[in-house]
Amino acid sequence: MGGPTSAQTLCDHLENQLLPRVTPFLDRIHATQRERERDRLLREEQDRAFQDSARRDIERIQGKMEEERREQERQRVVAEEQERQRQREEEKNMKEERRMEWRRWMRRIDAPGGEGPTKGVRIAARLPSDVRVVRTFEGAQTLTALYAFVDAHLVPERYAREEDPVNPPEGVAGDGWEACLEAQIEKEGDGAEWWGFQLALAYPRKEIPWTKGCALSGVESLRGGGQVVVEMKGNGDNGSDDGYHTEESE
Repeated sequence: MGGPTSAQTLCDHLENQLLPRVTPFLDRIHATQRERERDRLLREEQDRAFQDSARRDIERIQGKMEEERREQERQRVVAEEQERQRQREEEKNMKEERRMEWRRWMRRIDAPGGEGPTKGVRIAARLPSDVRVVRTFEGAQTLTALYAFVDAHLVPERYAREEDPVNPPEGVAGDGWEACLEAQIEKEGDGAEWWGFQLALAYPRKEIPWTKGCALSGVESLRGGGQVVVEMKGNGDNGSDDGYHTEESE
């Protein structure tokens, strides 16, 4: 038999006496460690779930805020465009009203119903309504007088002659009504847009565009008089359905 400190004695002591006493303690320690590890993993999983939920909430809130921002931006752009459109319409209406005032003033001072001077350049104009109007102009008069004569016949009939303005809508006609009108057209910036029509010889067709300060005597195709047709701008059939009505068209 071995001594009390022999290897066999020590192994037997460990296996039969010491280990049975410490094993339950070690098992409890291991169980506690496993439980703590489970708790740690559970807390980490819960923390991840909370963080994911918080992240989704933040993303959802940010997404909604971005959507609201885009909607507000869209509404702002729409509102600004509507305001610009309103201003354009208002400016257009004011321009048309101002233009009509000038047309009616020209109708009064140019007396389109009259024959004009007995001597001069006799010109006939065929309106879009197929009505023919004739006027004799002095050679010193300009294309402005001819265009104004035609324009006066295109004033819609709802505007009564007796209510036409006596004075020019803006400024004074100190240098003559033609110069006064030309100054206004120059102020507007576009003669073609101002008149809304152009004149042309019928045959052979030749355009007679309006030119500021151009005397009729200086227009070769009109020196001996003649007949012109009125061609409305932006109308493929030269104004056959241009919305203008005159007393002669009835």
